[in-house]
Amino acid sequence: MVHAGEGLELELGAAAAAEGDKVGARGARMRGSLTSGWADVVAGSRRWPKGAGRRATPGDVLVVLCASNARFGRRRCRGGRGNDDVTSLRLYLLRHGEPDLRGEFYGHADVPLSPRGRAQAQAQARALAARPLVAIYSSDLGRAADGARLLAAHGEARPAPEALFALREMHLGVLERLAFSDAGARYPELAGRSYEDMLEFRMPEGGESVLDVAARVVPCIEAIILRHARRGSPEGQVPAVALVAHNTVVRILLASAAGLGPAGYVRFEQAFGSISSIDVGDRWERDPWPAARISLCNWVPEPEAVGPVPVGGPQVHAKVTAS
Repeated sequence: MVHAGEGLELELGAAAAAEGDKVGARGARMRGSLTSGWADVVAGSRRWPKGAGRRATPGDVLVVLCASNARFGRRRCRGGRGNDDVTSLRLYLLRHGEPDLRGEFYGHADVPLSPRGRAQAQAQARALAARPLVAIYSSDLGRAADGARLLAAHGEARPAPEALFALREMHLGVLERLAFSDAGARYPELAGRSYEDMLEFRMPEGGESVLDVAARVVPCIEAIILRHARRGSPEGQVPAVALVAHNTVVRILLASAAGLGPAGYVRFEQAFGSISSIDVGDRWERDPWPAARISLCNWVPEPEAVGPVPVGGPQVHAKVTAS
């Protein structure tokens, strides 16, 4: 289920084709965060005309892209929370703060946080200070590991963070630590390649594609979910795990939770110092992604803010690149 705001839910799952609906390439998408309650219907819906959009109300039938299992579904929007909607684990996904490096390519390069980036990491830690965490994981690169240490220092009885190579950013091969101007002169075709066109492309000299990153990140996170999920957890006692990682890593995980697979990374933006979260339900066997839903996406606490992280916050759009 995907929360549609104000106690409404969109029940998803069955393929629309099986129910006789012809759905467009994008079906319908949620406007803003997945908790905003707005559905923007595009080509394919018989119920609403192309481009129509309005607030979902109980009884509405929407054609939406299933955010939990990569399928298009035609389901009825209803009020209240079903008894089958039980969360077994919450994953907080934190993109590291601003790095102390501008004007150069970097992925695997170990770049520290800038003063502003450290302030952003501190804001993330304050925002999650009241949330009990059973584990904290991070990339082993300094800009993420430092944020994980700050997170562990806030709150009571926080576990020590565990740094994992599998959560590193995408390796940019020959472009690593090259200035943009130098890279443009030496490797113009590589330097001009769009981040949105890196799904299968690898930079020479050890570079990774987004699919390569997903091949190490997704199994790592699935193991973490298996380790910490507690089925049948009462409301208010759901275990939570924090992951401090990088742009591509968080995008892949959000896309997986949305049912899009790694190719859906282009559909999500992640600002420096942002917080997202994924709730994993308890109805799954070996594969947790069909039971996953996005509960928060790209929320950026202000460096001076002290308030807690919202249950579902607005998306903060920012033009970002791999880091």
